[in-house]
Amino acid sequence: MDIAGLLHVNIQTAGQLNPAQPYVSLSANSIDTTIPDPKAPFGPYTLIVGALGLNSNPIDIIYSTDPTQAPSQVFAVGTSGTVTTSAENYFLVRYYTDGTKTTSYTYAVYPKYQLVVPTTTRYNAQDVRLMNGISFQAASGSSFSISVPNTNPFPQ
Repeated sequence: MDIAGLLHVNIQTAGQLNPAQPYVSLSANSIDTTIPDPKAPFGPYTLIVGALGLNSNPIDIIYSTDPTQAPSQVFAVGTSGTVTTSAENYFLVRYYTDGTKTTSYTYAVYPKYQLVVPTTTRYNAQDVRLMNGISFQAASGSSFSISVPNTNPFPQ
């Protein structure tokens, strides 16, 4: 059986997810293919981060090199060159709304399936633009190149 389609669900009130129902479930009869778990352990893999756009607000990549630890190593994306690092499991992309680094929005990135999810209960058009701004290119099964958007001005 083939299954394909797009499901977009908006379970929120005034831009806030309903904590009692933050997800939607889709039920189907038997499916002959195992649905992959994007949050399953993955790595090590090489993470290549592209340069930050000119005059962009600061962006951090937070990752872990230990498969048993949550991301805690911070890499500030720079405006020149490309940085390569070895990572395990998922990593975080933290966007700052301006150069002062006072307000930020963070998203978890699961590179094996190129899944990006917000780490807060908020989900609105700004989140969609920031999450869609993370673009992937798989160089091989164990190497991912990502680009982050120029966030100046910060998406509203």
